[in-house]
Amino acid sequence: MKLLPLKKIESDIDNALNNGRISKDQADQLRKNPHVLRLKLHVALNRGLELAQIRKWVQEGKLSPAMNNCGKLGFNICEVDVKDYETIIEWNKTQPLTPSTQLSALLEEDLRHYIVNLSSLEAVLGSEYKGYRLYREPDGQITGELYDTKVVGQIDLLYQNENGDFLVIELKRTEDTSDKAVGQIARYIGWVQENLAKGKKVEGILIARSASEELKYAVKALKNCKLFTYEIQFKFTPI
Repeated sequence: MKLLPLKKIESDIDNALNNGRISKDQADQLRKNPHVLRLKLHVALNRGLELAQIRKWVQEGKLSPAMNNCGKLGFNICEVDVKDYETIIEWNKTQPLTPSTQLSALLEEDLRHYIVNLSSLEAVLGSEYKGYRLYREPDGQITGELYDTKVVGQIDLLYQNENGDFLVIELKRTEDTSDKAVGQIARYIGWVQENLAKGKKVEGILIARSASEELKYAVKALKNCKLFTYEIQFKFTPI
């Protein structure tokens, strides 16, 4: 835990207002009744609290029905009941601090750069992906990293092999990746099929820190999508 200065909170509200992310009325409301933003202690959970566990606790009455909104757009700035907060904090006290929690700070950008700099996808995904290279435009420009569809968002990594087949890769660094990520990669696959593939095969790969049961079942519903998880290892060399 670390102290979260009140001045920093006020500064964040001012920045959001000046950048147009919130209205003046919303800024005033946050200043008058900011709830979670006003917490003097900023808490990082020892391990991820999965959505399935939250849903279970709501059914059991341990958490308020409002917590069923977890995972929905905008929930991270909504009011959280004090009792819900206290319940999660008490649960967190029983959870050991694991190395994976510390390592989850690995940025999605770092993971993306690591994959891009590989000489071949075969090293991490298997021999069937040996011939794939970052997508190039007809003029030769490489645009496969953070490919902008301009319609359904940015594709983390877009690859193509010599046969013209496409591979869409979506990266998730969080410990408790939501099954909504499947809907996201499905949109990307659909867009590539419609706009780039010209009848060629389009496959998707979702790479996440860990896979919940919900995520596994959601991926199985897409015949042209696979789920991979990754782990981080250190090697120490004496000098």
